[in-house]
Amino acid sequence: MAEPLKNIFSRSLIEPFTLDLQQSWAEFPSEPFLNQVFNADWEALELKQRIRRISQVLREHLPSEYPAAVDIITQTTARYIAQKGENLSFVYFFLPDFVEAWGEEHPEESIAALEIITQWSSAEFAVRPFLRRYPARMDAQMLAWSKHPSPMVRRLSRSDSKCVKPRTASRRSNNLFYAALTSSCWTS
Repeated sequence: MAEPLKNIFSRSLIEPFTLDLQQSWAEFPSEPFLNQVFNADWEALELKQRIRRISQVLREHLPSEYPAAVDIITQTTARYIAQKGENLSFVYFFLPDFVEAWGEEHPEESIAALEIITQWSSAEFAVRPFLRRYPARMDAQMLAWSKHPSPMVRRLSRSDSKCVKPRTASRRSNNLFYAALTSSCWTS
């Protein structure tokens, strides 16, 4: 029988990540963080619960000011990209989850972070609260992202309904940027 996908999120994955975080913020408390993530109920958690646990415990151990915390995550992610190139890594889904869960009150910092994070781990789910809460801001951002040099960022511009090919005339008329986005969405 195949091993459950949730087991990807293991101490052997997260421990090196904490060392990488310390390169951005030397005060990051690796051992307390790891102990809190991998506590007694870890084995009972399902996949999405594990992702959220990691991002939640990150929030508790990073600086209390969200902009400083997300900057540490963004710096760490940017180093991964610089060292290894862009990657669509499922194992780092807790990074965009951090932004989704804790960043909605800080749209500018969060949107900038998602642009970087999605080049390492898809932020397609994480962008949705921002699309709902800041539609005008995100419409402009999605259009800009649709022209980004990174294919991962262009992929993010297609998230949710902003770049879904309408199947009916009524859906087409509800999509303000359909005409503008069609050329960039379907050509890469």
